[in-house]
This record gives sequence, structure tokens and C-alpha cells, in this order.
Amino acid sequence: MLLAIERHGFYRIVGILLAILLVQARTSTAQQHQAMGPDRIVTCLPLISTDSCNVSIDSDTIVVRKLDPTGSWNRYLNVWQQLGKDPTNPAIRRFLALPLGESSPYRIARGRTAPSGVPWRPGQFRRLTTPLLTIDSSATDDQTREVADDLHRCYWLWTQVFFPFWKNASAVDSATTQEGENVNATILPGRRLTTPGLMRVVLFADRKEYLQALSSRVPGIDVSTGYYDDNNRTSYFYVGNDPDVARSRRHEWTHQLFREASTSKLKQESPGRDRDFWIVEGIAGYMESIEIAGGNAMTGGWDASRLQFARYRTLIAGEFLPIDELRMEGQSSVQKRPDLAGWYSHAIAWTHCLMHADGGRHRETLFRWIAQVYQVSSHDDESKLSTETLSLERFLKIDDLFVVEHPTFRKLTDLCLAGCDLSEKGLQSLPIKQPLQWLDLTRLPVDSKKVMALVGNPEQLQRLALEGTNVDASIGQLIGKANALTELDLTSTSVDSSTFEKIPASLEVLYLTNTKVDDSIIEQLASLPHLQILDVQLSRITDDGIKRLKKLRPQLDLNSLEIRRQ
Repeated sequence: MLLAIERHGFYRIVGILLAILLVQARTSTAQQHQAMGPDRIVTCLPLISTDSCNVSIDSDTIVVRKLDPTGSWNRYLNVWQQLGKDPTNPAIRRFLALPLGESSPYRIARGRTAPSGVPWRPGQFRRLTTPLLTIDSSATDDQTREVADDLHRCYWLWTQVFFPFWKNASAVDSATTQEGENVNATILPGRRLTTPGLMRVVLFADRKEYLQALSSRVPGIDVSTGYYDDNNRTSYFYVGNDPDVARSRRHEWTHQLFREASTSKLKQESPGRDRDFWIVEGIAGYMESIEIAGGNAMTGGWDASRLQFARYRTLIAGEFLPIDELRMEGQSSVQKRPDLAGWYSHAIAWTHCLMHADGGRHRETLFRWIAQVYQVSSHDDESKLSTETLSLERFLKIDDLFVVEHPTFRKLTDLCLAGCDLSEKGLQSLPIKQPLQWLDLTRLPVDSKKVMALVGNPEQLQRLALEGTNVDASIGQLIGKANALTELDLTSTSVDSSTFEKIPASLEVLYLTNTKVDDSIIEQLASLPHLQILDVQLSRITDDGIKRLKKLRPQLDLNSLEIRRQ
């Protein structure tokens, strides 16, 4: 995300003036969010017998009743709820084809025939096989098992969330019964689900090997962190510690599941080729929000990483793509867009919105559209589907009540609450010591103490936006330790030159507009080797100070946005 570029324009001028004049137009959304209901799906996923599940599945937050005429979806969720309460239940584990006891479902052997297009010789890779997938891997066996664990959990979670599309949905219907709503589902004797067929995965030991193997035949692979080859029916991943690597793996795996584990009638044709390509990427992006802990699993949530970028684009940068516009574009048209990052952000945000806004009442519409894109049987008239009451802005603009009633349990790497209706009450409910890489609290009533409490490890922080907040010079304690910080916005705060006893040499973008910094900081600013953009307008830096800065750093983009004093 090029946040510096996005902030460097008209929207930034507006934001600065609003902060300077202390004018902030806020419309309370408390009543609107009260009516929204849960913004996430929570379910049980005890894949191994030692997993514990301490959540209760609320099928009303998952099942689209009109798409479950026989109640099989509801019964399927009930089976998982029973397994959550009794993870060792042998009848249920056999039915779901899960391992019994401590037995491993994985077989790992020396690789013989390399995957198509991958330059491995026999013995240079290992092959992990399960009833669901094969992974040809140059990573260690432990790393390969870890990836296999994650893919299996994502698969079983996908079967619960997107049950109507699953190849085994009809088998569940014929294999289970339920005598009443308050009675557990019963599995008929001798019934057992089968997997949709072996799905192929290639796992590289690192990103370098991933790029070397794929760069010659996959355009744009250098900007990817995972790839599903629709024609070859194979996913390609690599081992990495960056959270984006795991999110991308789940994204691409979702493409593979809808293509190979669903009842899709598509053959060689790509989904979304002519229109509605946003759905293909939107649902894959939605599944990036998966959070798994033991036998508990979750999708969605206001705290999902992708929604932070969507919140910034929609509420701060003023970008907006209507859902009708998204629907008109097919794959080739989308890939030519100059604003591809913004398009992805909107596609994923709209998917979250359709899944959860207004108590999930729009989920049926989304599922009908998915059925059309993947050519899954659906006989409904699209003219009956409506999104007239749907508001992406309302969905993204959370308030105190919503944050308090929907606490976050995930480790946050990205958090943008700019543009939201949050007071000190809502901000105090946020968890402390998060592994944040990006934090944007623009124009929120937060002080230095709270900001420092939120950030678990300053050395991980890369982007920090605190424009119009209540931070003071003490925020320098955090800034001085943020050695990876590239973007910092302290516009219209009470910081002064004493804040910057130590300025991270990594800084590329720095906004000190309308602050108390003075000429004593000139040499420090000029010495920052990577600084590209600097704004010190309306500060206490004199005209002579500006001249000195320009002389020391003639190539620096300095005060490029003219702001007139009021």
C-alpha cells in the first residue's frame, strides 16, 4: 500500500484544514451498528482429538435459511458443535474422515516426479499426501506439515461457511437426520464423507526459490505471495514468517476450493471472465480473515487486516467503488485498471459487508452471485436480489458500542480507526501490546500513553498516523525505538523539537504540519538518508530554516501542498 502517495493530494489538504479548525463532522452510528448483529462467524474446528472448542455455534449467524431447504447445513454445523464438546467422538471423526486418537493423516515420502514446470530432480523434494491433498515441497518436513495443517483447517472451515457450494453437501443431507431444533443431529450408521479428490500444492522453501521457479511463466509473480494456477489446478506457496504469506496462502487456497471442492460446472473457462470478477477475489480476500486457535475458528470481523485498508480508502481518502460498477467488470478488464490495489480493497470490503452487514441479511444475495460466477445450480431470478439498503461506509464506520460488544481476539498487525466514531471509552477497550506494523488513529481522542500501550514492539512499526490526536512530546519514546518506521504523520499535534531526540533513519515520509517543531531540528531532518517527503508548514520553523533545509536537501519534496494561514 502506498499510503504516502494516497495522503499526498486533495484529501490530505482537507484533512489538515479540518484538524486545524477543529472541525470534525461525525454522525453517530450507534443505533445502526446495534442492528447489524455479529460481524464475524465463529465456529468449532477440533481437527485433532486434543483440540478444545469453547464456543457455541450460532447457526443463525452462518446458515442462509433459503439456501438450506432440507436443513442439512444446520445439521452439519450441529455435528461440528458436538465434536467441539467431545473432540474424541469416534463416530463423528469417522464420519468426517478425521484421524482417530494420535494418528497422523499425513504420509511423507521422497519425491520422484517433480510438478509440471518446477525444476526439481528426484530426491530434491518431498511429497506429503493426505486424503485431501498432495504437497510437493522443498521445505522441511515440519514446515510442510504446518502448511498442511493450515490448509486442512481452512478447508473444513470453508465447508461450514460455504456449505451450499461443497461437493459433499448432498452427502451430508442423506447421511444425517435431526428430530427437532433442540435435538442433536444423528449420523446414520456406516456413513462417511469422502474428500473432493486430491488437490495439488507446491511448497517452496523460500520466496527466492518461488520466484526462480515461476517468474519465467507467470507474469507479475514478483508482486505475489502465493498463486493458484487455474489451468494447471495447482497452488504455489512458499515458507515465510510474514503474516501476509499466511493470508495469501488462504486466499489462493480459497480459489482452489471453489474451483475443485465445489459443484462448479466450469471447465476451462475462468470464473468471472466476463463480469463479476470482484466476487472471485472478494471471497478469497474474505477468507484471509480466518483466525484459528485450537479448536476454535473465526472469519470476518471489523479487525480483519483487509478492512483496515478499506476503512482508510473509504473514510479518509474518499475513494468509493459502487457495487454495481464492480459487477460490470470481468477479469481482463480488472487487470488493466490503474487502481488495482483500490479495486481489490473494495472487492474484499464489499464481500465482508454482504456477509455481515444488517445482521447478515444480504448474505443470500452474495451466495446467489457466487453460484452464478462458479456455475453452481441456482434457479432464482436475480431481479429479486437487492442491495439498496447496503452501505459500505456505515459498515466500516464503527463506534464505541460496536467495538465494546465485538472485542478483537486476533493479533493485530494493521489497525486503522481513522474516520470512526470512537471516544476514549471505545479506545480503552482495545487490546494492548499488539504486533502492529501500521497504526492510523487520525483525529481520534487518544494520547501518547494509549498509543504506546497499543504498540507491542515499536521495532515492527512501519507506518504511524496520529494527525489531530492528543499525543505530546512523550510520543518520542515510541518513535525513537521504531527503527523500521517509514511513514509518520504528527500533523496538528502538540509535539515539538524535543520529541525527536532520536529520529528513525528509515523514515521516508514525515508530516509535522501545524506542530511546535522549530529550527533546532533542521540538521536532524536533513540527515535522514531515506526521507523523500516532508511537510513542516504552519510549524515554528522559520523561512531561514526552510531555506537551510532546501540547501541541505535540494531533492526533498518539501511543503509541496500550499496551506494558507487563516
